[in-house]
Amino acid sequence: MKVLNEHIKNEEFKKIYLLCGEEDYLIKQYRDKLKLALMKDTDDMNFSCFQGSKINPIEVCDTGDTLPFFADRRVIVIINSGYFKSAPEKFQDRMEFFPDTTHVIFVEHEVDKRSRLYKKIKEVGYVAEFNSLDTRTLGIWINSLCKEEGKSISTEAINYLIEYIGTDMNQLKLELEKLFSYTIDKKIVEREDIQQVCISQATSKIFDMLDAIGSRNQGKALSLYHDLLELRE
Repeated sequence: MKVLNEHIKNEEFKKIYLLCGEEDYLIKQYRDKLKLALMKDTDDMNFSCFQGSKINPIEVCDTGDTLPFFADRRVIVIINSGYFKSAPEKFQDRMEFFPDTTHVIFVEHEVDKRSRLYKKIKEVGYVAEFNSLDTRTLGIWINSLCKEEGKSISTEAINYLIEYIGTDMNQLKLELEKLFSYTIDKKIVEREDIQQVCISQATSKIFDMLDAIGSRNQGKALSLYHDLLELRE
């Protein structure tokens, strides 16, 4: 993150970026930060986004070859293409000859670090891997979100929230938004508030549901089952 922040601050950009890893929240944050820094505004004319395994590589390359229209840069975002497992023939070679005004941002969940495309981006671009943050860093982030809402939260409550929800930042953000609504008339977010409105992490609920099934507690098992559906598990 530090390197990306420096690129954005100094406006010294690489032609190709790869954002990958298990922390979707940070990947999306930096995808949008890079796009905004590169384009300066909502210039849709010079922005293209391609997504999924059925991307037409010829269309991507034709777009990359095109000079920006009344702007300094053209930006292409490519999401979950699968090109880091099996890239189309000659795609990498053609991409190397994109004009300097074209910048490509890959956002990928699955990456084979042995692939030619990955190695090429390591060589000429920048690879940013976003993995789960440690508890201390997550705590600082949670505290900052609470301050933005004019609320305070103790270290004990932060640790309980992380233990209860897990370390996924998207899920934590959703649960914090629920907490902020629930505590709209309070200045302090407390452990009891977390217990009232937050959904515990899926792994805990799965084991609790299996225990309920084993003890033939139909009501509890169904309740936990619906919680897991809400978590998209």
